[in-house]
Amino acid sequence: MPLNTFAATVAAVLKVGAHPVPSGLDPRDLGMAAWDVLDAVDGVGARAVVAVHLGGFIPHDFDLLLAGCRARGVAVIEDCAHALGAELGAVGSAGSRGDAGCFSFYPTKILTAGVGGILTTNHVRIAEGARRLRHHGGAANGGLAGVVGDDWLMSEITAGGARAQLRRLDDFLGRRRAVAAAYDVALANDARIEPIPRAPGTRSSFYKYPVLLRSADRGKVQRRLADRGIETGVLYDPPWTGHPAFQATLREAKAGGWWRGFGSWTDHGTLCRQLCLPMHAAVEVGDVPEIVGLLREAMAP
Repeated sequence: MPLNTFAATVAAVLKVGAHPVPSGLDPRDLGMAAWDVLDAVDGVGARAVVAVHLGGFIPHDFDLLLAGCRARGVAVIEDCAHALGAELGAVGSAGSRGDAGCFSFYPTKILTAGVGGILTTNHVRIAEGARRLRHHGGAANGGLAGVVGDDWLMSEITAGGARAQLRRLDDFLGRRRAVAAAYDVALANDARIEPIPRAPGTRSSFYKYPVLLRSADRGKVQRRLADRGIETGVLYDPPWTGHPAFQATLREAKAGGWWRGFGSWTDHGTLCRQLCLPMHAAVEVGDVPEIVGLLREAMAP
């Protein structure tokens, strides 16, 4: 899994008794570097890879990652919490290429039901297993529990809200892509700000619009923008390895010999330079010039 992902990705691995192993960053898109993931798979004998489509971006070399994992018999789970509607050209969309895809309907997401999410898969065994786990292991309505499950059902009211929004998904995505295109144009000639490039042949869902600041102090820029009413964010900095909840896991990993060093990116220099500009349902194309203008002012010495 990538170094910079939400705590829930790590927690899911720990809850099934597995060991989370972080991969290096691809500086092109802040996502997981395919070559480093495959090196980790070979080095620690991984059984599965959690491929996170960070910010709604399909990682560069995702096809290489998929092919490498399949050649090694390693499962690929796509974390699509940011990526509903992201496309991989003619070969499918986020959540359709791995063994399973996981989507979130959290309140901030592109499509929200307030809570919950969905799982997609082309494997009958995975689908049947998920159905058992989500409702007490199959023991509901007088059945026999084959596994220890839980009550992870989405209510009909919640599902109804999600389905109503699903009919508007193309509109939601179109609005975000139009805002992203406006940001691309507005930032094109500013050498101090580097938008994150999209992998060839893909279309982002633009859950986030991240950029890299080449030299400015990100914290100072964020404070100045906040003073002008512009809310910004970051994509998981510090990384999950810095969270107190996972320090025991890291100590166990190092003692057990399955920990990997982080090489030249130990200092997380790329993460420290990234900034997410406003991108949500209320942002319109007409807002972009003012946002970018204030960003440039905030970057002044």
